[in-house]
Amino acid sequence: MIVSIHQPETYPQLGYFNKILEADKFVFLDDVAFRKNYFQNRNRVCSKNGDVWMTLPVSGDALICQKNYDRRAIQKHEKTILTTYGNGTVQNGIVSLIHECDEIAAGCLSEFNIQFIARVSDMLGIRTEFVRASELETKTAKSDLVLEICETVGATSYLSGVSGRDYLKLDEFKVSGVEVLFQKFSYPTYRQYGEAFNKYASVIDALCMNGIEQTAQFVKNGIWEKE
Repeated sequence: MIVSIHQPETYPQLGYFNKILEADKFVFLDDVAFRKNYFQNRNRVCSKNGDVWMTLPVSGDALICQKNYDRRAIQKHEKTILTTYGNGTVQNGIVSLIHECDEIAAGCLSEFNIQFIARVSDMLGIRTEFVRASELETKTAKSDLVLEICETVGATSYLSGVSGRDYLKLDEFKVSGVEVLFQKFSYPTYRQYGEAFNKYASVIDALCMNGIEQTAQFVKNGIWEKE
């Protein structure tokens, strides 16, 4: 069984969904420290006037699952999507989806992110099982935490991002019988607003510019490397 692990991000980019697609089980690493000025509470879409960041202002304790977001930002995000991409079927569907996620999350950042990611995954035809790390009662950190999660959920293979090469204790994975795979995602170049193509834009950009079926094809462009 292939397992992948990642912090729940806000409106993630295409490569994030590729990691979900290629895994049998995807673990939301929601019980680690929130990283300021990163992607756990923001991402960008591409307008005719350049990138537009959609940020959820946060407050609360240190962990991602302890952070609350300012719900007033959701209306701004919905308006940004319709102003940037128009009032089409896909655009309105995404706005409705974001509204529903906000209603369920009620200000909890990790819950909002998880709801959005799970619903977009379903929209793209991804049937991967989701697990929250906060429900696993793990006790370690960094590489040890990744291996502990893999062992806890019964992984035979772990699908890592390329940055995993910098911190994973690969010898310990080998001893535990967990094969390590590294994702190499091929970002597509599609029709996009703005002068310079931004391959790391939110999945919202691809959906609004290309529709659901084409975006699902973009997400399938992935390559693994065995360590």
